[in-house]
Amino acid sequence: MSPAERMAIRASLVASMRSEAARADSQVGIVLAGATAGLALVVTAWSPASLPVAVAVFWWAGVSAAVAGVAALGVALCPSIPRQRTTPPAVWHAWHAVDAAAAHRLTGALDATPGDLAAADRQVAELARVVAGKFARVRLGLGLLGVALVVLAVAGVVGQVAA
Repeated sequence: MSPAERMAIRASLVASMRSEAARADSQVGIVLAGATAGLALVVTAWSPASLPVAVAVFWWAGVSAAVAGVAALGVALCPSIPRQRTTPPAVWHAWHAVDAAAAHRLTGALDATPGDLAAADRQVAELARVVAGKFARVRLGLGLLGVALVVLAVAGVVGQVAA
């Protein structure tokens, strides 16, 4: 396999992972907005102070799960900024361009990008780590919101039975 073919495979992987992350971010943004609105409605319309103790316990558990779910989805949407930033040998994302420009090496880094297989390999590995972490946080957030929905429904049923 030629170096150009190897680079094309890496570039395709990077593009595919970025596309999946962007698609997930747009979907999570919609779910996050709805969950936040639903949580605000529950908290403002259904005060735990006037509830029987059994219902209040379920209410607090459900609201706690919802808050944790919203937080997990919010963290999943946060941009991934590299912790250690140095002057990169090649440019594979915005932070590389910023760092190379600050070091007055942007032209050289851009010129090196099409042939730097090691930099491409590092970017593929880093992006895979970021995407896997993002998806894990999304899965956690959605699971917690599901638990919140069930527990709040149980609170409503217990409240109706207790009344």
